[in-house]
Amino acid sequence: MVLFRSLSSLVALSALAFLSLSASASPYLRKASSTTTLELANIAAADRARVQALQAGGSSSINATNAVMIYTANVGVGSPPTDYALLVDTGSSYTWIGANKTWTKTNTSQDSGKLSFGGYDASKITGDISYEPITPTYPASTYWGVSQSISYGHTPILNEAAGIVDTGTTLILIATDAFDKYQSATGATLDQNTGLLQISLDQYNQLSSLYFTIGGVAYELTPNGQIWPRSLNSAIGGTTDSIYMVVADSGSTSGSGLDFTNGYCFLERFYSVYDTTNSRVGFATTKYTNATSN
Repeated sequence: MVLFRSLSSLVALSALAFLSLSASASPYLRKASSTTTLELANIAAADRARVQALQAGGSSSINATNAVMIYTANVGVGSPPTDYALLVDTGSSYTWIGANKTWTKTNTSQDSGKLSFGGYDASKITGDISYEPITPTYPASTYWGVSQSISYGHTPILNEAAGIVDTGTTLILIATDAFDKYQSATGATLDQNTGLLQISLDQYNQLSSLYFTIGGVAYELTPNGQIWPRSLNSAIGGTTDSIYMVVADSGSTSGSGLDFTNGYCFLERFYSVYDTTNSRVGFATTKYTNATSN
């Protein structure tokens, strides 16, 4: 989900216009459920389609019901969803779920992350939070957009450019010219079934870290952080023993104003703060930054 910074899109997140939202997630060891029927085939293509829609701009709407004294909207939580009537209230500090209906835990439910409103949880970070102002570059400026550069080891692959931090994107998408440099440097080949880059075990053992430099601070994505969780290979149509990478082609060249999308494969490794009041995004390392669970 992209957290738009306009008032109309902050309805579900209530009073974020005056507060901040921080998020942490952990790349825990995961297993594909034997009962789930969901298969995330060609996840890279789905993420690319999302980014292209964001580049095109625009907004989406849902119907709200006039209940005389309040407005409500129907929302589904989980997959398969449990439906709730959501009270549209920009004066509330929280989003409550299940006040009159028990939430049903589903196959997609995992206690692996935390959202904090109005501040951040210092117990979740291992260093200081460094902030970067929202970029003025369009269209990244209309989302949680920042400026960053990316290097593979000591080799630059993307000069400082504008892009977004997006919890609704799974992978890490980078401009086509940067992606080509990354693929060449890693020796990876494109797997047609998953749409992801694939490497051998020997190539994995020789991987260098990726460095995302934001506001003068370099955030290291280790080799393990660059690969898809092998325990979930079957969920994306992959084979059990293969090694797939989470960096994918955005489908557009650099200079588009949205040259990268740091999805949850990046965000699982770092603590992130979305500060609406000061129009900035913050990052910090966590105990999961150097995890080897993938």
